Amino acid sequence: MSRHLKRFLQQEVVWEQRIGQDGFGKASYATQLIPARKEALQKEVRDGQGQIVVSRDRIFCEVDVRVEDLMDGKKVLSVKRLVDGKGNMIGVEVLT
Repeated sequence: MSRHLKRFLQQEVVWEQRIGQDGFGKASYATQLIPARKEALQKEVRDGQGQIVVSRDRIFCEVDVRVEDLMDGKKVLSVKRLVDGKGNMIGVEVLT
């Protein structure tokens, strides 16, 4: 990941990575605290079902977040990979 992005990650968020389902079909998560930058942002995006929803937060981090994960207890609506000029992933922008 990028050392340039690291200096902006001065906050921490709780990342709940979906790891599967329990015996009752409920999602199971692995939880960890990660460095991030969290900003308030209202933006309309489409969720996984194609519905238009309003995102309230934008989070920058260096972990491989997926749409089925949670960030600070909120469902991840959108993930955008950030790449450098050589095509290497330097981080992600997450909308919740």
